[in-house]
Amino acid sequence: MIGAIALEELLDFTGRLAAIFAYALGAVTTAKSVGTLQPFVIMIYISILGAFVPGALDEELDWKLVLPKISAVAFIVLGIYLIY
Repeated sequence: MIGAIALEELLDFTGRLAAIFAYALGAVTTAKSVGTLQPFVIMIYISILGAFVPGALDEELDWKLVLPKISAVAFIVLGIYLIY
């Protein structure tokens, strides 16, 4: 358990450091818009985990539940597009 927490903290620190580095290199809106894609990436990871590790998720993945999540991601992408 301690190792998982340490790994999470290390990844969090690395992500924050990468975000600060991205802000220094370019426009803040561009760097922040990439960060808004995090729910999409998590949805993909969870879908892959659910497909390869049966029983790891309490939620059943069917189209009735996935479609609102896909539409939410589409709205996020549309919002990023409208920023530019």
